Amino acid sequence: VSSNKLTQDQRIFSNGNSYVGTWLDGRMHGKGHYIWSDGSDYVGEFHEGYMWGNGKKTWPTGRTYDGEWRKDMMWGEGRMSWPSGEEYIGQLKKSIFHGKGTRTWPNGDRYAGMFKHG
Repeated sequence: VSSNKLTQDQRIFSNGNSYVGTWLDGRMHGKGHYIWSDGSDYVGEFHEGYMWGNGKKTWPTGRTYDGEWRKDMMWGEGRMSWPSGEEYIGQLKKSIFHGKGTRTWPNGDRYAGMFKHG
């Protein structure tokens, strides 16, 4: 039985990861900020414990993804960028470039078109 009541809380997990944001029935749900012990972080929407909706993840390497998520995977429209200047803007499915998109490399080379499974 769901309480249907969102609560605000901060938790640190046994693996060193942490979350600050809203919860529903013991699961991350709504808006929040999740930080992994390796320094990665995600700010955005959660649904029933998953990154789901719109959000931005940043990795310790400086790579970022800002866009749509589904069940902890990059899925939908988004923008991936790397510190080198490389960038992808377009569709992803199961965290892989898939669908219409544009990839640009630091040297100025560019591909715009359809991506299939990366």
